Amino acid sequence: MYEEIIKNIVKNTNVNIQGEKYTVLSKAFYTTEEDQDVSYVKCKLDKNKVLVIIPNDELVYIGELNNNLIYKILDDANILLEGIKYTKVATGYQLVKNIEFGDDKDIEKECEFRDYEAEDGNTIISFAILKNNSEQADIIAKIISITDILL
Repeated sequence: MYEEIIKNIVKNTNVNIQGEKYTVLSKAFYTTEEDQDVSYVKCKLDKNKVLVIIPNDELVYIGELNNNLIYKILDDANILLEGIKYTKVATGYQLVKNIEFGDDKDIEKECEFRDYEAEDGNTIISFAILKNNSEQADIIAKIISITDILL
């Protein structure tokens, strides 16, 4: 099901995610320097949203860019944001495998990242620093099911 959804996301596709309609602006495939056997997809949507699909982990999330998150570092593995504890679940270096479509401004490039998941398992924060310009590209996102995406 993951691969079929990914295949059917094409330029300017209208997608319905949990009852909200979006237009797909870009689609790119990524891997990490640490595990190049794993591939995932990021789609930039209108309304400042980002859709991430990671088939290997059966993980899907939708969120928005937010470089103004105010959080407290608890220790090397945990942060606190708005009273919710998040635990680090991944760190690494993102590599672009293939850009299927999209304007340059809508494609996230190579970056260093740290991903955190909320205690309740419903939210992910991905902190990223882009290699090409050292800008932040932080995403706060809600974990959803692949079945929440209707094309």
